[in-house]
Amino acid sequence: MQKMVVSQAHVRPALATLAVLAMLPFLCILHEWTAGAEKPSACGDPLDLGPAPRVLKGRSVLVTGGAGFIGSHAAMQLLEEGWTVTILDNLSRGNMGALRVLEAHAKPGQLSTVIGDIGDQALVEQVLRHSRVDIVMHFAAIAFVGESTREPLRYWHNITSNTLGLLEAMDRVGVRRLIYSSTCATYGNAAEMPITEQTPTVPVNPYAHRLLAITFLRLLLS
Repeated sequence: MQKMVVSQAHVRPALATLAVLAMLPFLCILHEWTAGAEKPSACGDPLDLGPAPRVLKGRSVLVTGGAGFIGSHAAMQLLEEGWTVTILDNLSRGNMGALRVLEAHAKPGQLSTVIGDIGDQALVEQVLRHSRVDIVMHFAAIAFVGESTREPLRYWHNITSNTLGLLEAMDRVGVRRLIYSSTCATYGNAAEMPITEQTPTVPVNPYAHRLLAITFLRLLLS
């Protein structure tokens, strides 16, 4: 029987990465405690994006909602894999703590952060051009089921209208690849498990309805 030997040189970087990833949820909680005392600071005027990031051909990604829980973890993995990452977040649900961890982890010129809203199409288009984006990972959305039933129009605007604006900006710039973060809530109370892409969609709340609408829109535009 062969014995697998793992060298310390490989173990230590992996453990360090896991430790950083493990910190991000606690930073999100810490931000909730301190949000009243800390005012998020933008990296200058959002329309003044500064020097263009160093971009390897085909390796530039825009992460919307990159200061949130899922978005920050995705950004960390992308940095680990050598992508040039641009984060666009309005900090309404994300937090500066996660951004600081990402900035400390990134190589020089690998990470750019823009504090702004994806509802601002002019800003989105400028960011796509400035960072020479090849692909968009879209995590920027409010995501509370109970809140969606109380404020359905707000969720329609935030999820559906804003994502449509993002798709229009991508079309104008020529960015054709999008990874979209949806939810299993679009399938409702599925009769069979596991849920697959062939499972019938039966959304049971406004949040799920909005995400399903975007899924159909993406199919129409693909």
